[in-house]
Amino acid sequence: WQIAGHVSDVPNAGDYLTMDVIGERALIVRGKDGVVRAFNNMCRHRGSRVVADGQGTCKNALVCPFHGWVYNLDGTLRGAARPRSFPELDKTEFGLMPLDLEIWMGFIFI
Repeated sequence: WQIAGHVSDVPNAGDYLTMDVIGERALIVRGKDGVVRAFNNMCRHRGSRVVADGQGTCKNALVCPFHGWVYNLDGTLRGAARPRSFPELDKTEFGLMPLDLEIWMGFIFI
């Protein structure tokens, strides 16, 4: 387990933290439902970082800067840019890959 931050670092929906641990990219985000989740910070389309900054806020979704794939704050795929160029995509299957996360005494561990 690695400490990633504290729940006070992501107090509101859309607040996020990122970190790299031993070559792995992690994204911690608070969802609209108030739940703090962790994902691989990697777009399912081409492997680009979904979020480049170390900490910040997004309004309603995470948007990959490479090709514009859009992910909901719960990690599910909202939609792909140029959707006609892809077959029908399973929004859960092509969502962000979750990481194990535990909160202990307000500290976020991944």
